[in-house]
Amino acid sequence: MSWGSYLSEFDPYFQYDATRYVVTNGYTSWFSWNQTMAWYPHGRDIAHSSYPGLPFSGSLFYFVLQALGISVSLIDLCILFPIILAALTCIVAYIFGKDIAGEKVGIFCSLFIAFNPSYILRTSLGFYDDETVGLFSFLLASVFYLRSLDSKRSSRSCIVYAVASGLSLGYLTTAWGASSYAFVLLALFTFILLLIEKRSSDLFRSNLIFTVITLFVTYMVPKLGLSYLTEFEMMAGLGVTLLLFITFLSQRFDTTRMRQLFIIGSLAIIALSIVLLGNYGIIHLPAGRFISVINPFYRVTDPIIQSVQEHQPPTWATFFYDFGFLVFFAPLGFIFVLRKLNYYKIFLIVYSITSLYFAASMVRLIVLLAPAFCVLGAIAIVNILQPFINTLSQKASVRRKLRLIPSIGKGSSIIVATIFFLLFFPTLYISINGANAPTTIASSTIPVKASYPDWSETLSWINYNIPKDAVVASWWDYGYWIYVMADRASLADNGTIDTEQIAKIGRMFMSNETQAIEILDSFNASYVVVFSTLRQGIAYGDEVKWTWMAQIGGLNSDAITDTYLKEQTGFPFPNRDCVLTKLIFYGTGYYSVAEYDVSPPEHFKLVFSSSNQMVFVYQVEH
Repeated sequence: MSWGSYLSEFDPYFQYDATRYVVTNGYTSWFSWNQTMAWYPHGRDIAHSSYPGLPFSGSLFYFVLQALGISVSLIDLCILFPIILAALTCIVAYIFGKDIAGEKVGIFCSLFIAFNPSYILRTSLGFYDDETVGLFSFLLASVFYLRSLDSKRSSRSCIVYAVASGLSLGYLTTAWGASSYAFVLLALFTFILLLIEKRSSDLFRSNLIFTVITLFVTYMVPKLGLSYLTEFEMMAGLGVTLLLFITFLSQRFDTTRMRQLFIIGSLAIIALSIVLLGNYGIIHLPAGRFISVINPFYRVTDPIIQSVQEHQPPTWATFFYDFGFLVFFAPLGFIFVLRKLNYYKIFLIVYSITSLYFAASMVRLIVLLAPAFCVLGAIAIVNILQPFINTLSQKASVRRKLRLIPSIGKGSSIIVATIFFLLFFPTLYISINGANAPTTIASSTIPVKASYPDWSETLSWINYNIPKDAVVASWWDYGYWIYVMADRASLADNGTIDTEQIAKIGRMFMSNETQAIEILDSFNASYVVVFSTLRQGIAYGDEVKWTWMAQIGGLNSDAITDTYLKEQTGFPFPNRDCVLTKLIFYGTGYYSVAEYDVSPPEHFKLVFSSSNQMVFVYQVEH
């Protein structure tokens, strides 16, 4: 709070705007809402391009508080909402760890999740985005599904848990694109149980209830609908349910031969159906972003995906930063899990292996790996510390009685506990230090612990000083801020809904003034916003993003790099005729240095410059 209370990053501003719309106009209005302030002139069909889960949850929470007489502004609620869900997630993480390996593991798991930097990043103050409810509902669905398979529970109890699991995962599908991973994970786990334990009746009951409810809720989400259900990974999950059904029916036959013939015949029909449905395009591959998670090399072919920093693969340093000493203890925990398997631990094995692969493919998905790593680390630590815990609680150690190892004193137990705390301290420090940072808009997107009000100043100036019907052009990163906070129409937003429009914006910035104005006129855009950090001596603004503008716009960034400017400034600028080069040089004052030979723009009038000369607003003049 020392840096001010703001929404963080870019996407939370869209989520806040969607929540505000639902609060003002009601839940049903969301399904027919076309946001004309984004992707001008055609706008954005919100229902078919975004998830309703978070805006509906935020608005429901707001209405409940109002009914209880608690007065709070909607934006303040959205800022605090991630913290509330994070606390609930820690509780669910405790239950998740407790069900798998006992109460002590649950406590440690909850503790590790609470201080995990990747999770804090996605649930920090102001990060009002999909992951806020995503990990909560994912863990909740997993807990309920695992409990529905517990043969020690009554049939009624198992059915209730299966229904709760389906509703939880259905809620996840309304809020987060990673729901497909959760669905396939549970399906894969069920398939493995079928092969190992052959409990077809119990599995079929729970899986059928879970699958039907999940797919029904998924179908009701306009962004997903029937086409999402026919994507390959969803059909694969549905195929597991069908396989369970076939196995269940096969048990009705008296002889082994008849059961085998029935299963083989059924599988042949399914295989033939898949081939036919694939040939007719009914079963299709998921969107490019999801393919790029499975196959990281796919990103090379799509500059839109490649340009987003959180879509890049993480480094080993990233894993150590996020998990600290758990990087070493989680593999040890994996070994402990293998010693005495049950279906809870089988799920943890499948979950940890698959989430590790996806996290290694895309840095954003490290948050999915966090619960698995935290549980594995907790299992390792509890197993290592158990003799020392017993000593501190004055319980006789089994090993001590057997005299297989020397007796453990309380002094040594305290020393070992202190060592483990010291091992945990770096992660704790990183978490606290990372959380104590300004939000993106408070630092004007620069990753430093300092207040730069430039973007806030710019958005406020636009809101009060340019015509209400004005259209503002900028690189797509800043689209949400412009139409949500400045209340002016933007050509694009962070949703990357129309890649061709983003490509045109990129070509506009890379073009000379005559060509740029033609593109701007086609959109009726009369203002252009440019962001540069040259005055701060770093390259974090459009002076480095221009390479993506060029590539997404279908241009060769290497071919248009100005070698002379690169030598003189130390930054790889595009050629001196580009609109972007002129606008940055003119706004920052670099144009006045004669040796740069960059002429001031003729058809773009500088009408606003932020206090630290980072954000510039130009009016287009013909």
